Amino acid sequence: MFDIPTTFVVVGKSLYCIANSQLKNFNSSNFRIINQESLKDITILKYEL
Repeated sequence: MFDIPTTFVVVGKSLYCIANSQLKNFNSSNFRIINQESLKDITILKYEL
């Protein structure tokens, strides 16, 4: 499920994170997606603190 987890936020007593940011599929030199066909739905996880 995890593909470079990133972007955490705490809201109240919960921690949310994007579990599959898919950063390996992003070219930061030209700000483009490398392979659009391989993109998956985003998974957001919630943990109670």
